[in-house]
Amino acid sequence: MKLGRDFLLFRAGQFISLLGDAFSAIALPWWILEQTGSAGQMAAVMVPALTVKVVLLPLLGPLGDRFRRRDLAVAGDLWCGLVTLVLAAAAWSGHFSVGGVAVLYVFSSVGSALFMSVSASIVPQLVPPALVPEAVRQGQAISVAGTIVGSLLGGAVVAAAGVTGALCVDAASFFAAGLATYLIKADTTPARGAAAPGLAAWAADVADGVRIVVKVPVLLWTAVIAGALNFFYMPVGIALPYLVKEANGMQAWVLGAAQSAMSAGLLVGALLSGKLCRRFFPDHVVFGGIALLGAALAVSPHLAHPLALCAAFLAGGFGLMAGNIPVQARRALAVPDAYRSRVESFYSFLRLLAAPAGVWTMGAVITGWGVAAALTLCGCAICAVALLLYAVPRFSYFFRLPEEKVGSFIAENYPGAVGGL
Repeated sequence: MKLGRDFLLFRAGQFISLLGDAFSAIALPWWILEQTGSAGQMAAVMVPALTVKVVLLPLLGPLGDRFRRRDLAVAGDLWCGLVTLVLAAAAWSGHFSVGGVAVLYVFSSVGSALFMSVSASIVPQLVPPALVPEAVRQGQAISVAGTIVGSLLGGAVVAAAGVTGALCVDAASFFAAGLATYLIKADTTPARGAAAPGLAAWAADVADGVRIVVKVPVLLWTAVIAGALNFFYMPVGIALPYLVKEANGMQAWVLGAAQSAMSAGLLVGALLSGKLCRRFFPDHVVFGGIALLGAALAVSPHLAHPLALCAAFLAGGFGLMAGNIPVQARRALAVPDAYRSRVESFYSFLRLLAAPAGVWTMGAVITGWGVAAALTLCGCAICAVALLLYAVPRFSYFFRLPEEKVGSFIAENYPGAVGGL
């Protein structure tokens, strides 16, 4: 395959890891709902971990521009695997407490933040520059396939082996992903000189990532808008299990089927994104995909039949991925490798900054107004926020540039953003 052995190893590892994550994505909320029956308690577990992850992302970003990115990714996977094993032991022993689970989830978020600090910046080092957009598309498709298979099997595993079994599978998947990444032979050392030691140098590294994002409006404002979108989208992680189990009284397999449908939509979106961007302007693809996601979420709580619910989430997943891939691919091409981890980390910080507040708010809205009103509100808000993309300076210009010219976009238009290049 033209993308090469190292790329396939990295993505194969993530396929396995995401397969296990899909098991946990069913098992953990199911466990919390069985013990508490409360969307608010689910939010109490998720919000602290999400907050810690958001705070750590820009702080860990310099690691990916100082040290070998392969090794950092392996460390993140191993850390998450160990913490997940502890969660499995807690479930096996029958000792449940919201506080205890929340603390373990926070520890897991540390490993997740470490992995996220290099997960995007490592890909351009595994393939030739001309193949980066294709690598992003195929990487997303491979990853989503893992989520599809995991979601299809997850409900059955929870029913047959319980929460403990599902969490054990997730832990094993992290270890397998770490091994696959460790086998990568490419030199993933960042393209920069030796970094100075000390906190002052570290702070300067963080500031470099902040400066580039802030001085390039298309990066800054797409990140801010993504943050607003995530305020309304991330809470779906607690709304969907609550809708299936508590509001509709359905079985775990329905939750797995809905998540699989969402993942199938993500896969189709990843596979068709390139064709859509060749047929239509990429900026229109980004807007249309996000608007489709919003519409799907808005109608989903009003669909009583499981197949109709799955169809809505299939459409939503397609829109989400079709809109996300052009943004991710262009950003990977535009940012110089020596700064890529720091830029990606600060970009992710802005993108996820409002997510904890969104998850917490969703718990309160479900309690006060019901899950149907909450999901409808979120879907309509996503459609409205998507319109703001066309107010971003040079948004359409950036996304309509030929791919071979994207690499010089920052230097030509914002020469003060990146120092020394």
